[in-house]
Amino acid sequence: MYRELAFENYGQAPGCAFLGGAPYLPPNTLWPCDAKGKPMLHLASLPAPFIQTHIPKIAIRAHLCVSIFTPYDVIDDAYIETALLTGGRVIAYAPDEPGADSSAPSFEPRLITTAAASIPDDADNGIAKIGGTPAWLQDDCAEGREFILQINGSRLNRAAPTHRGILAGGMGYLLLERNIPAPSMDCGRFVIQTT
Repeated sequence: MYRELAFENYGQAPGCAFLGGAPYLPPNTLWPCDAKGKPMLHLASLPAPFIQTHIPKIAIRAHLCVSIFTPYDVIDDAYIETALLTGGRVIAYAPDEPGADSSAPSFEPRLITTAAASIPDDADNGIAKIGGTPAWLQDDCAEGREFILQINGSRLNRAAPTHRGILAGGMGYLLLERNIPAPSMDCGRFVIQTT
């Protein structure tokens, strides 16, 4: 069973899942950087209750939040190679105040909501979704992690028109550790694939 993801309403709020904006990172948390040391783009934040509502087999402490960061540059396409080779970073933390680093790359936030599935779930279902079967995941990159959600490039481009191409025209997959009992700077993977 899966739910479709929608990114239609602007804004962000504590306790809500959202794209873009500024994550509620604690003051001493280092902003994730790519392999070249460049600050990554905050892609999404997902509070533990949002994750557990849709993927109850993930044991994550209720006060935590998971954020996804990905390589991206508005001007230079060199980020694409980094994104495809290493993907993004996934961290878990106890949320604090917004805007921990106002100089970090971001785009206007949008709330993440879910809707009933519009088409059957299978490995060819490339819609933005939480739960279900990952579409076209090309290799065994789970390594003991659980598939949580996928975001397709076209839906993300509509949600972040100032930052088109974040997923290099492909798909992003969030894979999480099955047990996240405490804050972690490495609690999963964000895999980016293109055709």
